[in-house]
Amino acid sequence: IAVRNAKANSCDSVAGFGSNKFEAQIFDGCGYNVVLANILAGPLKTLAPLLASRVAPGGSIALSGILASQAIDVSATYSSEGLKMEDAVVRAGWALLVGTRPP
Repeated sequence: IAVRNAKANSCDSVAGFGSNKFEAQIFDGCGYNVVLANILAGPLKTLAPLLASRVAPGGSIALSGILASQAIDVSATYSSEGLKMEDAVVRAGWALLVGTRPP
């Protein structure tokens, strides 16, 4: 669906998608201006080293799929990976976390 949406919005040439280890290897060594992940807190914490490493200097990360009660823990995990995390935005019990990598 994400690839189809990127094509429909004429941004498929600048977007990268990976849904498994094989596809993720294609993007090794790359840094992106924006990294998005909408998965549960457990996998977000496990993937923190990988996802954080994909944020280019001056880039941003947005994390969702996090219960409000888990936001502080997930935010701390990404902070330990060198990202400056903002306060969580909470709506209906769910949290959005946004962070940046210093330039």
